[in-house]
Amino acid sequence: MISGFFSASGADPGAPFVGAYSVFAVVGLDCESGTASRAGVSKSLVDFDGEAGLHYRNNSGRNDIVAAKVARDSSHVYFYVRTAAPITPSTGSNWMWLMIDSDQNPSNGWQGFDFVVNRVVESDSITWLEKNDGGWRWKKVGPVKFRVQGNELHLAIPRKMIDQGKTAQPVKLDFKWADNLQQPGDPLDFLESGDVVPEGRFKYRYTSR
Repeated sequence: MISGFFSASGADPGAPFVGAYSVFAVVGLDCESGTASRAGVSKSLVDFDGEAGLHYRNNSGRNDIVAAKVARDSSHVYFYVRTAAPITPSTGSNWMWLMIDSDQNPSNGWQGFDFVVNRVVESDSITWLEKNDGGWRWKKVGPVKFRVQGNELHLAIPRKMIDQGKTAQPVKLDFKWADNLQQPGDPLDFLESGDVVPEGRFKYRYTSR
């Protein structure tokens, strides 16, 4: 049933959610220049384009997220997301959150998420990684570089900052993108406000080889 749901929502039904280099090929993200080398990228996790408004009117939809990718090297984990239209300014409220479950353990953190990025944005190139401090409380861990170009957002997070610092070990984490939630701290808002990928309370899983 779950695989059918993702197929219906626009995800590639042949793409497994574990096994990084079949789901996410290595993407070279340069957060200084904003360039991205995507040679060899075979598949990405996608979201159905234009779902908002099909069943009821909700004006909180802002950035319609249509695709997401992840890669890693020895020092960083790189996140990429694409929207249907140019991404709105980072000064907007509850803007383009990346939520990370770094230990793939749903019993700790907030709803299993140990870290959040973009809840606090410093400038047009620096944002903050925050770690869960119980409930819907977060404390700053460190600054993170990001770049927006049109409808694409690139993030480069040092591995050690999200507890993936052992370079000889594979990266294993779950993640979710959310934009313009109206009730921060309420997991049911994933079903109601803004745009989230994957849908509802699902998470994407990334495991490198």
